[in-house]
Amino acid sequence: MCNVVILAAGLGTRLGRPHPKPLTRLADGRTILRLQLHNPRTHFGPSLHIMVVVG
Repeated sequence: MCNVVILAAGLGTRLGRPHPKPLTRLADGRTILRLQLHNPRTHFGPSLHIMVVVG
């Protein structure tokens, strides 16, 4: 089993967004956090343990 830690505590102030950076939508409509959750699962499989650190 693999472990992944995602650091998702950014406020997004430099992006000029009214919400936390991980919730910023990309051009395809997905959020940054969704992409960060999807990519490791695709590579390592469903047994991957993901921890998200928020502020």
